Amino acid sequence: MLNVRKLFQTVKIIADTRHHHKRPLYFNIPRFNSTPEQLRIAQLSRECERTVQNYLENNDKISIEKIYRIIEELLNQIEDIGVKILKSKESQEIIKEYELLG
Repeated sequence: MLNVRKLFQTVKIIADTRHHHKRPLYFNIPRFNSTPEQLRIAQLSRECERTVQNYLENNDKISIEKIYRIIEELLNQIEDIGVKILKSKESQEIIKEYELLG
């Protein structure tokens, strides 16, 4: 969940340098309890890992930009599911003084 871009960007915006590591704790990120959405994120993450590993093993010249292009669709799916989880009813108590995913 911490890699969901909108959450990461919001944490980055509101974080001061002294307590940056604590800011994600202000968001109601649900515990992993094997919901279908959480399992799908785990599956997509494994697909990303396999795809990147395959790329690294089969290419002499490594490009971060190329890696991101290769897994872009998977990352977008992870992002969409992550935002859905953060916006779900059981996760609505997102930090009050900041607007997230508005």
